[in-house]
Amino acid sequence: QQQNGGPGVFASAEREGFGPERAVNMALPLFVLRGHTSAVNCLQFSSIGEKNALISGCFNGEVRIWDMAFRRPFISFKADENSILEAKAFGEQKHSLLVTQAKHGNIRLWDISHLASSSSSPSLVSSTHTSTERSKDVKEGLVRSFETGSYGFLRVSVLDGDKPLLLTGSPRQSTLLLWDVKVEKPVGKIRLDDSKFGGLKLGMCNFAQIFRAKDEENSPIVSWGTESGHVGFYSLRQGKSVGRACFEKQPIMCGKMLPTTTGTLGFAGAADGHITAFSSDFSEGSIRVHQREKISEKGISEIAVRSDRRICAAASWDHRVRVFNTKTLQHLATLKHHSDSVFCCAFSSPEDGLVASGSKDKTIAVHKLYPRSKKTKTKKNTENVGTTAEGQ
Repeated sequence: QQQNGGPGVFASAEREGFGPERAVNMALPLFVLRGHTSAVNCLQFSSIGEKNALISGCFNGEVRIWDMAFRRPFISFKADENSILEAKAFGEQKHSLLVTQAKHGNIRLWDISHLASSSSSPSLVSSTHTSTERSKDVKEGLVRSFETGSYGFLRVSVLDGDKPLLLTGSPRQSTLLLWDVKVEKPVGKIRLDDSKFGGLKLGMCNFAQIFRAKDEENSPIVSWGTESGHVGFYSLRQGKSVGRACFEKQPIMCGKMLPTTTGTLGFAGAADGHITAFSSDFSEGSIRVHQREKISEKGISEIAVRSDRRICAAASWDHRVRVFNTKTLQHLATLKHHSDSVFCCAFSSPEDGLVASGSKDKTIAVHKLYPRSKKTKTKKNTENVGTTAEGQ
């Protein structure tokens, strides 16, 4: 069920503290990270040990973990022979595990502490050690490998916690797989094209995210977006769909869901350059579209939301990253450093105010936008907006 319009989620932009001025064009980043020899496909800010880090993965299978204090990698290794679609750190002990996903569907789980010790002595970044020595160090850091059989562009999603789960694609284009990180076989399957979803022909699933609902059970919810332009939600606890809507005639390429007390606040990016802001109510099974904007003549590759939920960013194939007020979709800034398609973007903490973007031009640009003072007390979010999402 889809409903349009409706006040409540989107407040006044000026009341949010951004002012009524026009969007700022920013060509010069705070700094640029170079070193990848192919397109940068994924980024994640993370705390690893005592370091504030940025994880990046690229087209030639290399993964780097950058120390943001020194702006250089302290871990660099060949995670796969194929293009890396996703690389994320997770785990309760200061993100002790790293999951990487390659284009041919291979998911690998790595011990970051082992990779870090191998990087310092001997150095994985150093050219003084043979490829055999470096391969041995990397192999010893590999914890587990999962063969998903998925050859699409769907990125792995992680549900962190006591029993972490991975959500991936599968050989069937409209089927998702759930994995326990301790088991090399899938522990669950979600078919998006079966009778639970109205028997629709949804095509390839391009986006999926697993997160915990803000209910009493903190039950896991799977969100998804498909080639047919549909977005939907599936409750693992109830074993059924809890909302579905068609936003676009073009494929949904990316999305970001933020849990609220009734459902989610969500954003979806399409292949034709539209971004849609919406909210869902799981008890009613409804999805309400609040705003839909054409922000690019080309597709949107990733949407990121800062942890305080004040701003979001959309990376686009037109070489740009556009930053918006999360509540109003007011356009705040356009980041213009890259000379080719931008494939990914990520936010650091609100206090740091950093936003990183990775591109086909092989560089990572880091801008500083709207940092939040540590002394500033932020207003409590409304019920419709909720708090930080747990799923990644």
